[in-house]
This record gives sequence, C-alpha cells and structure tokens, in this order.
Amino acid sequence: MKALLNRPFFIKLLHREYWSFNAVYIWIMPVWAWLGIRSRSFFFFAAANPSIEYGGFLMESKKKIYDLLPPRSYPPTHYFKANESPALVLQQLRDAGFRYPLIGKPDIGGQGRGVQKLDTETALLAYAQSSPLDFLVQEYIDHPHEAGIFYYRYPGEKKGRISGIVRKEMLSVKGDGRRTLRELLLLDKRYILQLPVLEKTYGALLDEVLPAGKRKERQKEGRVRKGNRETEDNLDQTAETP
Repeated sequence: MKALLNRPFFIKLLHREYWSFNAVYIWIMPVWAWLGIRSRSFFFFAAANPSIEYGGFLMESKKKIYDLLPPRSYPPTHYFKANESPALVLQQLRDAGFRYPLIGKPDIGGQGRGVQKLDTETALLAYAQSSPLDFLVQEYIDHPHEAGIFYYRYPGEKKGRISGIVRKEMLSVKGDGRRTLRELLLLDKRYILQLPVLEKTYGALLDEVLPAGKRKERQKEGRVRKGNRETEDNLDQTAETP
C-alpha cells in the first residue's frame, strides 16, 4: 500500500498544492460569476490591489511591481526585452556592477517556470538567447530562510494588518553516511516528484553516499512544485503602513 501511495499520481492526488488551476478553482466559479454580474466586472477583486494589473491575480508584471517598491527593498534588478541582444545584456549587467551568481526569471509568469540560476557569463548569455519572454535578471540572494507576508489595509485606515506568514522550507536532505542521495530523496513523497528533474541536474551524483551530517540543498527557488514546503502561521497583527 505504501509503495502505491508513493507513486507520483497518488502523491499529486492527495496533496492539493499539486492540483491544477481548474481543479482548485472550479468549485468557486459559480460564486465568482455571480459576484461578477453583481459588480458588473469579472475582475472586481482587482480593487484589493489597485496598483497591480488584475489585482495580482494573473499576468502581472514583476517589473511594474518592483517599480512600486523602495529601491533597497529588493535585490539589484535589470529588465530586458525578449529579443534583446545577449551581448548587450551582458554589457549592461557588467556596467551596473552585477555580481554572480544571478537569477533569471520571466517578467510575467509563475510557479517557478523559467526561473534559472546563472553562475557564469556563459549561462547568462544562453538564458538571454533562449528566453521567449521579457525577463528580469537579479543578483542571487543566498539567505537560509524565505517567507511570504500577507498584509492588508482597508481604505481610509492609517495602519494595516498582517494576517499570516508563510514560511518556506527548501528541498534538502541530510546524509547518514549509509544511503545514497537518491535513497534519501525517496524517503519524502515531495522529493519523489522531483527525481526526473534532479536526475538531469545531478546525474550520477544521486548515487553517491552523502556523508553523515552533511546537508544537500537544491537551488533556492521557493516553489511548492519544486519540492519545497510551505507552513502557515495565522495571525492578525496591526502593522504600520509604509
């Protein structure tokens, strides 16, 4: 039974974070349609984030969101068009003093699609050459923890509230000196789903024994679909409005 439940199909079936967009939202479609008719707009919810396209629900530009933030509140970032010359991309980042490693990501996208760590100029040139969409390049932030903070403020209020914090745990395993990296990954259902991608990335390294106490972590991309976990702390704390 355990072997059956560890198959990718059942892992995805029993963990809703892996469900498709339609499977998650189809149940509230009638409510959404009714509220849209009442408000005469199917994007009525965009009023919650009026400065962001479609309220941040979909197809929002990361660059436009960064433009709303104080410059020092996010990593050094440069925006490029999809058809930008790779040589020009490289030169502009050199002139701006960007330091490797870097992160490339589509300006419009989600769930980690198209996100890639760029360790060298060669990797940067290849990414710029192959990107089908406008993209951003940022300096890589190598901090051990990542979190999402949910903040809201009603119109007319001077202070908003923090309603929850989602902590993100990156895909990692700790060696025991006996089992290979592959065997350690097979102990966690979430990591089983990542094996096809990890095999392409690490190849024969997956069959090496990880020394006792040594931790191996995948590239820090805080996405559930890449094997990471999210744990939520529900709270309702008053916070100063920026």
